[in-house]
Amino acid sequence: MRRPPLLLVLSLVACGPRAPANTAGGPGADGPPTPVKKDPRIVQMALGGRHSVLLRADGRVLTFGENNYGQLGDTSGDRSVAKLVPNLEDVVQVAAGDFFTCVRLNKGTVACFGANASGQLGDGTKTKRATPVVIEGLADAAEISLGDLHGCARVDNGLRCWGYNDHGQLGDGTRTHRQKPVAVLDLPDVDRVSLGGTHTCARGVDKKLYCWGKSDKGQVGDGDNEDQLKPTTPRDLGEVAEVSAGDKHTCVRLLDDTVKCFGNNSHGELGDGTKVNRGTPTSPNNLGKVAQIAAGDAHTCARLHDATVTCWGASDYGQVGDGERKNRLEPVKVEGLGHVQQLALGWSHTCVLRDDATVWCWGANSKGQLGNGATKLETRPTPILVLPDP
Repeated sequence: MRRPPLLLVLSLVACGPRAPANTAGGPGADGPPTPVKKDPRIVQMALGGRHSVLLRADGRVLTFGENNYGQLGDTSGDRSVAKLVPNLEDVVQVAAGDFFTCVRLNKGTVACFGANASGQLGDGTKTKRATPVVIEGLADAAEISLGDLHGCARVDNGLRCWGYNDHGQLGDGTRTHRQKPVAVLDLPDVDRVSLGGTHTCARGVDKKLYCWGKSDKGQVGDGDNEDQLKPTTPRDLGEVAEVSAGDKHTCVRLLDDTVKCFGNNSHGELGDGTKVNRGTPTSPNNLGKVAQIAAGDAHTCARLHDATVTCWGASDYGQVGDGERKNRLEPVKVEGLGHVQQLALGWSHTCVLRDDATVWCWGANSKGQLGNGATKLETRPTPILVLPDP
């Protein structure tokens, strides 16, 4: 009888600076160090629709979850344990979209794999890819971020975006889908970017926030529910430290480490105790000083200064992590995590990297996106499993 593969609980010592709150795009200028010889420590996480991606300190990438379009970087099916993407090295940042994945390489190039019906791989085609394909014309990219069906790269303090554009989320003043990167128009220099479902936000070097794209729920934050085809500035917002765009809502951490959110609130994802959509910023209730903010599809989490995590919003799959499957209109603490140094949110699942060097996830798990060797949802944190290096 065949023996099952050896599974290891991922126990890794974190290194380097902490990643910012941009879960869709991961580290920017403060990203992980240059890849080194074999080093399995995790330095960054990115969660997609139903798949998860981990970056190791040695520049190798682990993936798990759904793989119907090749978003795990190989031709296998779905998997519920973390496994290395073959023939992919020298990666310094990972980003996950709905059914696709992109990586930023040490030399500044960007490669993507997975679904491509809207040109979201940026390779000039609509052909899905199970292995990474390099986006031509992107050199010296400093940061990448992915939405549902579009992507952006920060290059020379500007943005170049590609993919689906029905709502102007590419920021080029049109609604034309782009299979190759195009420049965002009328955008000042920026140093952070985060993509939502069909909208895009970036922090300027002037510490102002700029957003564009779909705003039917107020997710652009300018008080107008019309699509914005070029960057606009949300109203009544102070100086921004970091931004995280969810599916139809946006949250920012301000320089004073308080949080403001705007957009859809039908599941309580704004955390203000109501289900009222907000076209301008509102503050989550009973939230202390925040070190990192992250927005998922319809839930939101914050890492506080004391390294604990609180979450709120949709929890139909347990993604809030409080042991219940009930939406939370205000922040609730995720118990049993210890000290957390990084968090990431997907469609309906959540993962954290703890100070004790373990990665724990919870929420939806029908495709194995929690990486715990099962496909049953979890309402409380559970450690991931990883296959040994081949």
